[in-house]
Amino acid sequence: RLATSKLVAPPKMDGQPDEAEWGSEPTVFMKDSKTKVFLRHDENHLYVSSFRPPIIDRRGQADKWQKRMTTRDSQVYRDDSLEIFLTDHEFDKVVHLAVSASGAQYDALSVGDKRETIRWNAEWRSAVAANEKGFATEVAVPWNLLAEAGLDRHQLRINFQINRRYNLGEALMYLGFLGREDCENFAPLGIGKTRDPSPR
Repeated sequence: RLATSKLVAPPKMDGQPDEAEWGSEPTVFMKDSKTKVFLRHDENHLYVSSFRPPIIDRRGQADKWQKRMTTRDSQVYRDDSLEIFLTDHEFDKVVHLAVSASGAQYDALSVGDKRETIRWNAEWRSAVAANEKGFATEVAVPWNLLAEAGLDRHQLRINFQINRRYNLGEALMYLGFLGREDCENFAPLGIGKTRDPSPR
């Protein structure tokens, strides 16, 4: 189980998450990509932020971030990108949000056994910064968006993936056999609840 913590004030949404806004403790640290992911909330939004440090090549130089996708609903996951998958306890509907290092957004809604056949341009905000310091994202998902998609905010499930290329990414957990077009695996997300204690 994952848990969000409540923010005193909304983040600036400038693509530069800092400790004063998001706190110092990430909700998840993804070991392979060394990405920190923060899950936060307030009365109006679920917030997701990620930070991946620069990728250093064999020459000791930082690789350039992929920023090829520039239009809405393009295949942003072919770039350096963050993907977020949200469902609830019924697993009937999945909201899929993604943002590229270029700032391009992707959103889709799956209903039942249909794989993202319903696309809609939902009202959500994102900001990114991809430079020599790293790749940072900030995403604000209105609770109203999830309610309109038919999700119960009190029974949410989440998965997310940080991508380097189309087929090179690290997810919170394996998305499933059909991948991003039909994410099957999710972690329960408690809103303002503490995490379950770690087993000893």
